Amino acid sequence: MNNPQDLSLVTRRARRRQRAQNATARRPNIPPPPPTQQRAPQTARRGRPRHQTARPRSDPNEGLRPDPLEG
Repeated sequence: MNNPQDLSLVTRRARRRQRAQNATARRPNIPPPPPTQQRAPQTARRGRPRHQTARPRSDPNEGLRPDPLEG
């Protein structure tokens, strides 16, 4: 008679193979949309804006009381 441990090994192997097949069947390969189809604009972008021009920063203290020490 077969060893019960060997049987469990065989069934475990088969189960693992079946699980791998299920994983691939669950996520079908969806082809990317054709290039003519327009995508919706991505409104909420995370992170720092990359392509913004560096504009000179105005002095935050400009227009306030003049420095009394500067004369």
